[in-house]
Amino acid sequence: MPLTTGRGFSNASDDLALYYDATTGQSTGVPVSVIRVQTAAQLYQATGVLSSFSGLLRNIGYAGALPPGSL
Repeated sequence: MPLTTGRGFSNASDDLALYYDATTGQSTGVPVSVIRVQTAAQLYQATGVLSSFSGLLRNIGYAGALPPGSL
């Protein structure tokens, strides 16, 4: 059975090391659970919120994509 910890993790510290090997750029194979929490629509539907946030991500070198139709 795979190791599970039940602990939260963040990409802001090295606590991802159990799940992601930065030297290889690959998963370590330890399973994770992703929990989605719905937020208030005002937090993401307000004019300019997503485009502003995506601009900040681009400025720090994040090359990911926003979900289709989110802008």
